[in-house]
Amino acid sequence: MTGLQKVNKTIKWLRKEFPARIPVYTVQRKLVGLCGDCTYLRNADRFRIRIHKTDTYRLKLDTVIHEWAHALTWWPEPADDHSAAWGQEYARIYRAWIRWDFGRGEK
Repeated sequence: MTGLQKVNKTIKWLRKEFPARIPVYTVQRKLVGLCGDCTYLRNADRFRIRIHKTDTYRLKLDTVIHEWAHALTWWPEPADDHSAAWGQEYARIYRAWIRWDFGRGEK
């Protein structure tokens, strides 16, 4: 499985296992000084996660998990960036992601 396939499979897994209250979509862009970010788009009523296009796939995976935790904890109101709630959500997602291991062992 290529790095891009792993990133896409992880995003699909996140949508299934950790659904947000409003839609989340991801894009890969060239970002200056960032690995990624998460933004609530009020006019579209959804979150956008941007991932730096030229980062390694491992960094992209870490970034999407990090930003997904923001999408889960910023609704209905944006919270502090890295609050205790965000940390707990990030840890919960990351532990599950490690166990999931891209679906290895799934029937």
